[in-house]
Amino acid sequence: MWNEKVDEDGQSTKEHPPRTLNTLQLVFMSFFCVSGGGYGLEDGVRTGRPLMLIIGLLVAPWVWALPLALMTAELATAMPENGGKILWVKRALGPFWAFQTGYWNWVNNLADNALYPAMFVDYLSQLTGEMHPMLSLAIRFLVIALITLVNILGIQVVGKLSVVFACIVLSPFLIFAIWGTIAGHLDFSVLAQLPTDWKGTDWGLYLSVVLWNTCGWDSVGSVAGEVANPQTTYPRGLILGVLLVTSSYIWPLSVGVSIDHNYENWQVGYWPTVTAQLGGKAYQVYSVLVALVAALGLFNVLLCTSSRMLYAFAPDDMLGFAPLAKIHSKFKTPYISIIINALGVAAFTVLPFQALIEIDVVLYSLSLSTAFVSLVRLRIKEPQMERPYRIPLNTAGIIIFVIPPLILCFASTIWNSWLTKGIAIGSVIIGIAAYYLAQYMRKRRLRKLQLAEEMQVMHTSQVSRKGEDANNFSIDEEDEEELEINMGSENKPFLSPSGASELEKPLQLDDTSY
Repeated sequence: MWNEKVDEDGQSTKEHPPRTLNTLQLVFMSFFCVSGGGYGLEDGVRTGRPLMLIIGLLVAPWVWALPLALMTAELATAMPENGGKILWVKRALGPFWAFQTGYWNWVNNLADNALYPAMFVDYLSQLTGEMHPMLSLAIRFLVIALITLVNILGIQVVGKLSVVFACIVLSPFLIFAIWGTIAGHLDFSVLAQLPTDWKGTDWGLYLSVVLWNTCGWDSVGSVAGEVANPQTTYPRGLILGVLLVTSSYIWPLSVGVSIDHNYENWQVGYWPTVTAQLGGKAYQVYSVLVALVAALGLFNVLLCTSSRMLYAFAPDDMLGFAPLAKIHSKFKTPYISIIINALGVAAFTVLPFQALIEIDVVLYSLSLSTAFVSLVRLRIKEPQMERPYRIPLNTAGIIIFVIPPLILCFASTIWNSWLTKGIAIGSVIIGIAAYYLAQYMRKRRLRKLQLAEEMQVMHTSQVSRKGEDANNFSIDEEDEEELEINMGSENKPFLSPSGASELEKPLQLDDTSY
């Protein structure tokens, strides 16, 4: 979206990835942005017991998932470019909050994406037995390298694989639910069990599990620039996605807790053990293999969407790092953003699974809060803004609509461990410092360019008196590189939409310029 070029007529143009994602691909991309089957729900059974987890999964779609999906549909169709929340918040609240949202979202994505190589190894150990830590780490890095390559090959590859992966992932849960129900294992009395020690229950982990397993709908907004007919594709794809995710959780989970009552044993990686009690060793192996595919599918889609978010961070009024916006000449993907994201995921993947979930949910809640505020702000600030899909509520209704998810965002932060709170506070402080550092560096670059302009004017004045060619003036390689980074050109002067060279205009360095 930010690859700025100049055409032969002197007009500023932008290079966009092609719009190729259809409704079916968006449904299954949203499925993997959010779910990937029941894998990852196990800790919710251990902390909240069956009834509280089922209640959470039934309530969350209405007060959490559906508001997320509808907000994404409205804002992504109104601003159908890659970048998602960064673009929405920037337009509504300005560059400072857009920078904070992008930074929180990026760190949250690193923690979130790192869960899936870890999940892959946890389920693989069900077949191989306990692994040596170095072997476990090597397999995680190998998974990251493989999915990074798939993402560089193009979003069509990601979208098509999502459909295949989703069909594979849903199959064991559907078979398990049907088989267990027909065999008479569905016990509604078991489903009514509550925690025995309410004070001793880890409600922070419980809430994190519920929200983590029903969040991510807004991530689909980051690929809006690559969705065909977004005004119809988004609302259809997201609503179908909500129904698919919810149903893929409730029925298999109800059968599973009816079969295995040892709730303290339910933790990540436990699903194959439960399925073995119904279908034996062969079905357990099948479930493990599918879990490995689920981990790959989740990581595949989320690396894609989070890389587009980082791609939107490239412009000079954000991070000012032009390579993030580079598009691969053959595959038309933001390959630098993908690679940098993958390296960050590799750094996070050494952390424990539960710590990653808590960090993920807290930072996600921070970035999501600014997105919901932006939804309200844009309804007030720009009521005439073109919205191909519009949530059928007036301004007062929209305010009421965003209150429940904002309360959940606040609760997820308050109920988590002090370590997680400390990481969240540290992230906020780093984000604020990084913003002002980026603005300081931008101001320095602008001053340098202004100095180059003044030197050129002086040189032109001097040579005109001597009768020399004013075009002999040159800028050294370092200045030329700064010029390219800030103006987005390819060895050409940066032109405004009117075609006038920015170097012909005085540079404004007051605070309003950035």
